[in-house]
Amino acid sequence: FFFESKDTPLNQGFGQNLRLERLATSWTIDSLNLVLTGGDFFQQLGRGLTLSLRKQNEAGVDVALRGGRLNYEDDKWSVRAFAGVTNPANIDAVNQRFVEDVRDLLIGGEGLLQTEYLRLGTYALYNQPRESVLEDLTDRSITLGTTLSAIDLMGWLTIYGEGAVQYRELVGSPDQGSALYLNSDARFGNFALNVESMWLSAFEQRGGANTALGNRFSYNQPPTLERIDQEVVNNRDVIGLRVRAEYYFENLDLVIYANSVGRINDSGAPSEVRQNHTFAGLQWTLPGGASRLGLAAGYRDEARQIDGKREPFRNMRNVDVDWLQAIGGGVSVHTTTQAQFWEFQGDAFVRGSSFLGLEKGGFGSATFEFGYDTQNKGRGIRNAFYAGIMSLELPTFGIADGALFKGSLGTQRGGIKCVAGVCREFPPFSGVRGELITRF
Repeated sequence: FFFESKDTPLNQGFGQNLRLERLATSWTIDSLNLVLTGGDFFQQLGRGLTLSLRKQNEAGVDVALRGGRLNYEDDKWSVRAFAGVTNPANIDAVNQRFVEDVRDLLIGGEGLLQTEYLRLGTYALYNQPRESVLEDLTDRSITLGTTLSAIDLMGWLTIYGEGAVQYRELVGSPDQGSALYLNSDARFGNFALNVESMWLSAFEQRGGANTALGNRFSYNQPPTLERIDQEVVNNRDVIGLRVRAEYYFENLDLVIYANSVGRINDSGAPSEVRQNHTFAGLQWTLPGGASRLGLAAGYRDEARQIDGKREPFRNMRNVDVDWLQAIGGGVSVHTTTQAQFWEFQGDAFVRGSSFLGLEKGGFGSATFEFGYDTQNKGRGIRNAFYAGIMSLELPTFGIADGALFKGSLGTQRGGIKCVAGVCREFPPFSGVRGELITRF
């Protein structure tokens, strides 16, 4: 349920209304290996290259499909078919503004053949936004894809591949897109190597307008190759490669790793940008297993291609610290720092946050946050932010599966924050805020 106010015009984003936002039911027919689902449900194809409807609380993303789904599964085959209209949560979790229902039509299905070491799949998706750019023309797209997983080849190699082609009609003009994604994991004793590559060419899965943000919904989420917190400005036309190597020191319960990412955005276009980010670190579980330490540092460089010449325009050095120290009785001290030191067109600034708190499993936590962002040095602009944050697990007396209260007091920095390729402009906050989260 949520409230949304109609007392003020919706173009201002506020109102008052009560509605049922999510409702679903399912029916299992064991004799036929079938599961039928009706109502609101999340849906993904492959690894999100073509379709990824799911909930991401940290980025304020919550879009479900309202319709029906049929699942069939046995020891060898898995088949799924679905159809419905998209149903976004009608309150944007970031800016608290109203989001109109878009009701874009999605029809799709996938089939998967599974053996002990091999999984071969194929899928299809039809996407027809309810509103077209021009009223007398219907926008639509058809996407066809295939997936291949080879598991434990020769006892040390696992490979995943996914490819898709897309035909689109937009304002009466045909267009095409294509995508290819490859991921391989190799393990030799305590050494592991992961190689990930991606090629996207005019590939997207757009829907209707998001009235809270003024842009169109994106119904797919290809892997970004990037760190989870990095800004991704383009995931439509990309060529990229990521390599990660790690070694596990078993006696110390210590992992050291190095990771390098290279991406070319809008290759060959005047807007082409080349990005490289290399970082290394360690993850150490201290004796006893209740305490841990994580350290990482890296360097990022971004450059444009102008008249065939490489023109650097910004770079960043990042430092991350995550230390959890158990002090007894189920209580731990937890400190985290994520700092980014940027240089952008001759201007240097620092952006990040540091946290220090006490945590007790099954009870909650109390944390002090110090945030900083020195990019805007204008007079009267706040560059330092201080807040107290608490969370408390509440008893439900059997009424619900769980309840969590989260509150904050003070000031918190805004700006662009990214979670797995979804980037949002978060407004700064000053005051008191409380949130109750429960699951029935």
